[in-house]
Amino acid sequence: MLEERNTTVETEEELYQAVKQAMKDDRIERKRHLENRKSIYPEVYEVATKAFKRNPYVITEVLIRAKGVCEKCNKKAPFNRASDGSPYLEVHHIKRLVDGGEDTVENAMAVCPNCHRELHYG
Repeated sequence: MLEERNTTVETEEELYQAVKQAMKDDRIERKRHLENRKSIYPEVYEVATKAFKRNPYVITEVLIRAKGVCEKCNKKAPFNRASDGSPYLEVHHIKRLVDGGEDTVENAMAVCPNCHRELHYG
């Protein structure tokens, strides 16, 4: 399988932990941090990543199977695509491709953006 560090996820986790810590500070402490920061512009970092060339027919079959309904929460897609009016669902692999999961209809499900986030971060 691919051996890689997902620095974006690691950086997001670091940010989440920093937010949790900031929530514990009182209003005065948070204001002090905001007033004493070195810059109002965020630091920029580069991310190098590997991606998979997905099979469009797998995605198509999964979306057709779902009929516009999230296969996790069973709710209608939250909105339609502006480009063609189709229900907006994302195709998620049950066993991640990076972990050796197959790009097959059987290993994929159509999910709403909220459920997709929950599957990855919940």
